[in-house]
Amino acid sequence: MASAASPRHPVDQTKLETFTALDKSALAAFCQLLRFDDNQDGYWDQRNLLLQDATGYLADADVNAPLQLKDLVSRKASSEGSKNPAITKIDVLQALHTDEGHLFPAPCLIAQVDHVVHREQEHEIISQIIKAGVNPVVVHAAAGVGKSVFSTCIGSGLPTGSVAILYDCFGNGAYRSASSYRHRHEDALVQIANELAAKSLCHPLIPTSKAKPSDYARAFLARLNQSIASLRARHTDALLCIISDAADNAQMAADELCESHSFVRDLIREQVPAGVRLVFLCRTHRQEPLNPPPQALPIELQPFSRTESALHFRRAFSDATEHDVDEFHALSSRNLRVQAIALSWHLALGDTLRELGPSPTNVDNTIEKLLDRSKARVDQGRSRRAILNRMLEHCFPGISFGPTP
Repeated sequence: MASAASPRHPVDQTKLETFTALDKSALAAFCQLLRFDDNQDGYWDQRNLLLQDATGYLADADVNAPLQLKDLVSRKASSEGSKNPAITKIDVLQALHTDEGHLFPAPCLIAQVDHVVHREQEHEIISQIIKAGVNPVVVHAAAGVGKSVFSTCIGSGLPTGSVAILYDCFGNGAYRSASSYRHRHEDALVQIANELAAKSLCHPLIPTSKAKPSDYARAFLARLNQSIASLRARHTDALLCIISDAADNAQMAADELCESHSFVRDLIREQVPAGVRLVFLCRTHRQEPLNPPPQALPIELQPFSRTESALHFRRAFSDATEHDVDEFHALSSRNLRVQAIALSWHLALGDTLRELGPSPTNVDNTIEKLLDRSKARVDQGRSRRAILNRMLEHCFPGISFGPTP
């Protein structure tokens, strides 16, 4: 037909003309462009390749996944899919019994601070993280010192071409909720892996119903290998930094559910690829429950220095004197959270200092003052639960404390 010769099989030529709606000359031109490649693997080999490819995206070797994908293609190619033969991402995920929500089960809820007070320790701590090699780093501090804010700054200090993924174990306090767990392997490792996949650094990690924590750990390590190889193909000194903020809360949630291991306890002891850095942030008195290995590097994040307190205070009160700064620094106990709460009152300078005084204030004292201030504002005649909800919502705007009875 390509040479416009007399056909040996005229019936077949007639069929092709009918199917293509092309006449003899157009059909000849079409056939001159047409090539058939029969150098494909056999059915058995193709089935094995499909199994390998599907397994590369799953948490475990789910033998049903290739069959489900094959069935999807078959249905789309049949009369069932005649009205909509396209196969979309949603179709593939449904065939694998998951959805986009399960691919990103625990997004980071740490608020971005508009004007970060960069810590005097920042350069030194990040330098230690870079030099730590494959040994995990535990950055610890007391409550309110600024661990979460510091965790958002680590990525900016890494070498050119590096990537930092921040995983939020706290989730605005929802880490204890059954609908918002963040301590399990299928939450944390899937979230981190798919954030890497979204940057085109590795394969996605699709959770499966039968996968065990060890399956997720192996699949996650494979994606760390893929990701650091991708980064270093572009920049030889690039690092991949996985940061787990409030790691102690993850283990606390596991303990409350009588689960011995959160993902933190397992990840902190894994042998990660060269070029990967693991950083865990927690309160100082909660380091031990993380069960870090002997080679882990502990680093303490110190409270605010006077210079840092001055910078923080003068962003709200540009006319503050040195004496004002000294008072603010001392009365806030050098604590970032205490300072931030005091400045959120939006009082005059003198009133702010008086509210913090007359003696130095810690986080608990500040929360108590917030509750007292809120209590004075609530309406009378409400139930105690309603008053409590109103108080908490005033103290912590943006956080829902459930319906009021």
